[in-house]
Amino acid sequence: MERGKIILYLCFLVLALSSQVTLAEQEPEFRFFQRLSLFERETAGHLGPMDLRGDETWGNGVQLEAQLRIDEIADKIARVARFKTHEVQPGETLWDISRKYGIDVATLAGVNHDIANVHNIRVGDVIRVINIRGTIHKAKDGETVDCIAEEYGVCPEEIRMVNGDDLSRLNPGQEVVVPGAKPPDFAERGGTLDSFIWPVSGGRISSHFGPRWGGFHEGLDIAVSSGTPVRATKEGYVIFSGWNGGYGNVIDIDHGGGVVTRYAHNSRILVSRGSFVYQGQVIAYSGNTGRSTGPHVHFEIRHNNRPVNPIRYLPPR
Repeated sequence: MERGKIILYLCFLVLALSSQVTLAEQEPEFRFFQRLSLFERETAGHLGPMDLRGDETWGNGVQLEAQLRIDEIADKIARVARFKTHEVQPGETLWDISRKYGIDVATLAGVNHDIANVHNIRVGDVIRVINIRGTIHKAKDGETVDCIAEEYGVCPEEIRMVNGDDLSRLNPGQEVVVPGAKPPDFAERGGTLDSFIWPVSGGRISSHFGPRWGGFHEGLDIAVSSGTPVRATKEGYVIFSGWNGGYGNVIDIDHGGGVVTRYAHNSRILVSRGSFVYQGQVIAYSGNTGRSTGPHVHFEIRHNNRPVNPIRYLPPR
């Protein structure tokens, strides 16, 4: 009897979640799902095997089983790739669209192969938006999911899960969503892969990385007028935003892999700790706060908390 109740409860849950998915597609704020997939949770050890050896009542073992089943269903629904379209409005860039929907520019490029250059979209263009970070791969004759996974360095189980279709046999030209991957031609289309961009446009380098005034200068000083937009040099999470002694108003962004960038002496900060920022997003306005000899941006790149010379990683100017 209790088992029957569980099955009935799960059926209602699936219907409810399905309705939420349908409604989400109609909402203007179509947001990127940041939930862990079932596969990620299993491999991380968050979802272990179900233990029903205990008291099989609704309050103990059976309740645990039901909750785990609910989590499985919710995760599977959340991770299936869904699309919607967006018509480019006057003044919009691909970066603006990426921020609106909470997805990165590389993903927008990856699901819109007709965009020849990510810096050149036109009013009225129709852009496909997806709820999962990744790219679209068009299957070649004889290709399998395992082949695609190996090409992009991702897990085949994730590909199968997000596509939600039977991928046992792929047809030539069939679109396959590859989660977490970037389009191979992204750089050729004006995007940046693992490279950084400059934090400000223009300006001159007033102080380089290295020994200075009997000490060591751990970054790069770029002299610009106060109020110059300061941009994230790479996407990542803000781990510090606020006042930090001689640095004045400072922002630290974690890009993963032990890499952190720092932007100091700002007059105004636009992002808060915990925010996800995109490459090119304006995060602050330059200034002269803290210990500073004039308006400028102090920019650092740190790897495993050790400063490295930013010039080695920034594109030529």
